[in-house]
Amino acid sequence: MITVGDSPNDESLFDASRFPHSVGVANSQHYREQLVHHPTYVTDAAEVEGFCELVRSLLNSAGTVGKKRRA
Repeated sequence: MITVGDSPNDESLFDASRFPHSVGVANSQHYREQLVHHPTYVTDAAEVEGFCELVRSLLNSAGTVGKKRRA
């Protein structure tokens, strides 16, 4: 499971004891000082583009995991 967040209300998703594969989009770093839990990974891009960056990365690595299926 991968959790993704961008602001203080997503902090529970960054708790490594519960979610070791957390991702904060770049703008989450604006709140770094306010957070007790921090994301394991941070995207280069902010907001929607940060989420898309994560998805592209996952899709690019998916080729080694299994075959692409048509819906």
